[in-house]
Amino acid sequence: GGRLATPTNLVTGHLVTISNAVVKACTKQKWGHSFKIKTVLSCSILASTFAGALTGAGVLKCMFDYGTQGALLPIGPLLMICFWLNDHLAKPRSLLKKMKKLRKQLNGSGEARDSA
Repeated sequence: GGRLATPTNLVTGHLVTISNAVVKACTKQKWGHSFKIKTVLSCSILASTFAGALTGAGVLKCMFDYGTQGALLPIGPLLMICFWLNDHLAKPRSLLKKMKKLRKQLNGSGEARDSA
């Protein structure tokens, strides 16, 4: 049971969003701009989840005769990068503050060199 916990939790919320979109479409309710964006995001995440599962299954099936050791090794670092980007893009303020601070530091050091 524990192996499917993460994908199930990941997909469940997006399935609810897509289901709400289908209900709104069937009842001809208006879709707000943010709801449209949320629905597109949920559809893309669900499609990506299925595509990733199919890719993994395809790699394992095609490489079964040759051995699958390390076939999916790049997935871990890629997931780490995606999770990191998601965290920082979900809260862009902290990332923007860091970039502004870095820009001020760079501009300040450039001004110090120009005045010397």
